[in-house]
Amino acid sequence: MNKLILISLLLFASLAGCAGLRQIDCDTADWAVIGYEDGENGKLVSDIEGYQETCSEPGALMDINAYNEGHEEGVRVYCRPENGLELGQSGAEYSPVCPADLSFAFEQQYIEGSRYYPFYRNIGEREMTIAGNLATIGSLQGSIAGASVRMDSPGITHSERNQL
Repeated sequence: MNKLILISLLLFASLAGCAGLRQIDCDTADWAVIGYEDGENGKLVSDIEGYQETCSEPGALMDINAYNEGHEEGVRVYCRPENGLELGQSGAEYSPVCPADLSFAFEQQYIEGSRYYPFYRNIGEREMTIAGNLATIGSLQGSIAGASVRMDSPGITHSERNQL
């Protein structure tokens, strides 16, 4: 369960990052690190176009070579077979960024993990249902305890006790 939650949180964080480019200062940005992080998250190298638009202002500097080098390193981390398995199990969308020497093993593990995703999703949904039911039980137990205390209160009428 903990692994599923971690994978879900990581997936959510990476998807949230896809919604837009992060705020960067084009002149002081470490383009190798940005490229590495993008590659490690499975972003395509073509995503650099968004940064190029951001950094197209006169005087803004962007080190495309550093970005590309960092991206290549990050992609090699993303394309590890064990990452393919985790991404498949979490239901993450496949990103075709892997170079030929890593692609086959990554894709095989991604496919294997994808076979289990419906089961993990189902388990997660059932765990949420159980958690909700436990909360309801706790609330009902509190209500019962409160009613029990009121029933034992001196001066309660028979009619009031029946309403509890």
